[in-house]
Amino acid sequence: MTTGILIAVYILVMGRLNVDRSVDDPVKEQATAIANQLLAITETHSSFGHITLCDTAIENRHGYGIEPHRTTSLNAAKASLHTAGVVANSLGSSSQEQQIVQDLNALDVVEKRLVQKMFAAVATPTENAPDAQSSLHARVLKALQAKDPTDLKTVALTIRLGRYSDSKLQQTTALPESELGETFAENGFFKADFPVPVTKDRVVRFYPYASQVTVIEPNNFIEAAEGALPNAVLLEIKYEPRGSTNTRSVFKVRKLCALLGGTAPPAVPTCLLFRFPQGLPQSFSSPSQFLNKSNWISSGHWQQAWGGAVPGNGEFKLTIDPVLPAMKPNDALAIGIYHWIRHLRPAPDPQAVLKALHQEIPLPQPKQLGDSETATAPVNSCLVADTGAREHSFAKTTGAHSDSQKAIEQCFEYPGRLEEYPQSAMPLFVDRAGNLNLAGRKGFDTDLIGRYLTAVYSTNLAALESMATAKLVRKQCAIENRELELKLSIKRQELASWSRALSALSIKSHATKSKDESVTIETQMRKSEQAIAELKSSCHAIDNRKEQLRYINELARLVLQNGDRCSARTYELCATTFTVLRNGLHTFDAPTNGFLIGRKTIFLPIEDPVKELQFFEAASWAATDSQFDPGKVSPWFQKQRPVLVPAKDLVATIDATINNKSLNETISKVGLIDDMAPLTVLIDSRELHSCKNAQLHTASEYPFAGTPVSEDQAFYYAKSATTTGATQDVVWSVVMRDLVFHEIGRGRSIAGPANTSWERRFLPPLESTNSLAVEFQLRRPLPRIEGMPAGAYITDPNKRLMTPQIPPVPVELM
Repeated sequence: MTTGILIAVYILVMGRLNVDRSVDDPVKEQATAIANQLLAITETHSSFGHITLCDTAIENRHGYGIEPHRTTSLNAAKASLHTAGVVANSLGSSSQEQQIVQDLNALDVVEKRLVQKMFAAVATPTENAPDAQSSLHARVLKALQAKDPTDLKTVALTIRLGRYSDSKLQQTTALPESELGETFAENGFFKADFPVPVTKDRVVRFYPYASQVTVIEPNNFIEAAEGALPNAVLLEIKYEPRGSTNTRSVFKVRKLCALLGGTAPPAVPTCLLFRFPQGLPQSFSSPSQFLNKSNWISSGHWQQAWGGAVPGNGEFKLTIDPVLPAMKPNDALAIGIYHWIRHLRPAPDPQAVLKALHQEIPLPQPKQLGDSETATAPVNSCLVADTGAREHSFAKTTGAHSDSQKAIEQCFEYPGRLEEYPQSAMPLFVDRAGNLNLAGRKGFDTDLIGRYLTAVYSTNLAALESMATAKLVRKQCAIENRELELKLSIKRQELASWSRALSALSIKSHATKSKDESVTIETQMRKSEQAIAELKSSCHAIDNRKEQLRYINELARLVLQNGDRCSARTYELCATTFTVLRNGLHTFDAPTNGFLIGRKTIFLPIEDPVKELQFFEAASWAATDSQFDPGKVSPWFQKQRPVLVPAKDLVATIDATINNKSLNETISKVGLIDDMAPLTVLIDSRELHSCKNAQLHTASEYPFAGTPVSEDQAFYYAKSATTTGATQDVVWSVVMRDLVFHEIGRGRSIAGPANTSWERRFLPPLESTNSLAVEFQLRRPLPRIEGMPAGAYITDPNKRLMTPQIPPVPVELM
């Protein structure tokens, strides 16, 4: 009888369980819930962001007050590291390999912590534990008990993690197309639990997961040891009949397995961008050329945005986690490319990445400048002196509203930030060959520019010295004139006295009858007449001297006028050099001394100041020749001596040549020169999953203008990164921003402007817009010229103005 009762109870229990499974199976429901809870467990790291066990379709899980973030599976992170390792090995980049090894070590730690969290999540809590009632185990047990059958109750629950060994239900991560034939490949996926190389001595292993959470019978479930990576969870529930008082009641154990899995979220398209605001020299023919160590001559420094975006409320400080030391631009770019690859989900095909990096950059057709475009000669450089201000500003003062932030606004072409070359700097143009040219003409004639700068400086200095001499001469003339006036006054008084005495003697001589007295009077009269003659001669000499002083004073007035005009014109010429020399500089052939400026103006220098002796020399000549021209003695004595003359006014009159050509011929012809326009080169992540799609996109515009370096992200600057030029060194700077330097925090790739269709203006056009991940700029070609008169200043004394001929490099020219 007892046996019959047990059989009846068993049939009842099994029947009830079968009904529950077909209608509403709480065990299946809880198995699915536990699997989803396990998939929601994340471990964070600055390099990888939020790491989960496997892919999930939930891209932006977040709660109130928590920023959205994307999650990355362990397999996806490993696939990216593998791709990065292949690229680094092919490029021979030790800097990439060092970063990869650091991240492999970090990922190992992340994996261990993640597994620990998962095992801790499903562990059965001790009865007196503080969180015993809120644990996952307690919540699942309570949920199962709430849906117990009428005649059964759940009395125990065990949750175990392990591996499910059915390869038909699980797979790893899809392989890149170019690696389908590798030993670690299997049916288009990485072979499960197989060592896949990353660096020369490091490997990763990929683990199989289901494409989604799947509840299945636990036939192939193997419980995992503590710390082993699971891909399945097993629920074991123990039931007993309700109301049973028999100590030998039948206990039924039910087991159900849930495979862990998910579908990767849609990829976020990003790009690697190369920007050349002043054009691209032909020595860099492909992106891979920027990874060539031999192309760089000096190192730059990395910094990280803290406390907000830069430009913005943030500032730059030294990098942490990882700490990036000073390095050459090839290593900086290699690290940026690695961070970009590490950021991509799914991982790109390494051969597609290499194909894009080695592809030749298509350059736009050069624009030829002819006669009709003399007013638009291209300029992408200037003559400046390096003082170290840029490095100091970047290293020390990068806070809000600082000069460094204004410079970074220039780098990223913020709206309203115009190209700010110093106005006193000489405009230059660097062509595709990397050679230096004076704007508006071919070539850079160091001797010509040196003579021009010297002529402007000497003329300005001569004007100042001449005015000083003229003032001194006027002062001396005034003093001497006062002395002559006094002397003349005395002489005239003596003359009057002698004249009166002579008149008295004359009257007396007529009245006397004494012969002896007459002789005495005549003697006195002759003496008086001699004195009067001497006095008149002396007065005449004084009058002549006064006239000479008046003439000298007039010359001094002319010198002051000419000096004032000359100093003002040379100051104006220097202060507007960048504009007035935009269309070239030429000098007249000997013996004519002068310069043709911008094909519109002639500069006639006066490099020798007037000397004090020349005033008196000119006065002496004028005293003997009423037609004498004092300008023959010194050009400072010329009336309205011109310094700047419109060229059209002298075309018909001046008898001078330039390079053995007439002035008119030189003015009318402009040397042809290639216009090296700004260029943007873009690599789209969406095209890196197949070698046949990998390509470069180019445009003249810059779609990410006005966007900052976001918080936690990195910025790199190398001032004197490389040089070009056959005859003159042209020094180029490198600026770079890494917006995926850290995956967590506020830093993330930034999208281009919406609703502008910028992606359609690239050649070839992009599929759609994407976000910026890493940007590399080669920019600001500046000449490094020895022997130029740096430190010379041009002065306008009347307005108390001063400007350098070769100004220091401002911070804005990063």
